[in-house]
Amino acid sequence: MTKVYQILEENYELIEGTFMYSLIEEARFHEDHFWDYYNDAMELVKDRIKQELDKELTKKLIWTYKRIMECFLCHHDDKDIYEMTNYPGDKDLYYLERLSFMIDGYFNDYVMSEKQFGSEIKNPKYKELYKDEKEM
Repeated sequence: MTKVYQILEENYELIEGTFMYSLIEEARFHEDHFWDYYNDAMELVKDRIKQELDKELTKKLIWTYKRIMECFLCHHDDKDIYEMTNYPGDKDLYYLERLSFMIDGYFNDYVMSEKQFGSEIKNPKYKELYKDEKEM
């Protein structure tokens, strides 16, 4: 039986209150929803290491990843009317880096350690990694 990745599923279905819904329907970057999506997708990556890929899950992961990339690209296209509110500004590359390693890890059977990303953006699932840092 295939494990259900509820947050990935809801993002794929564009359910209100998800990262994909906020990006596509509201043209808004919602950081909390990003981490919900990312952490659920990373559970999928971890669970699929050294296993045959599930076609349905792969389709949903790729579809959401592609839409996120399109939203970021369109936000930067002066000829496109799409403009994201609450855009992460100069930290956008750190979010995209996470997603890039997520997809690459899914297809190449590895998980990038959260410690390796640094603290430019902070994953709330791993608060212990940042406990010794002082807030600026």
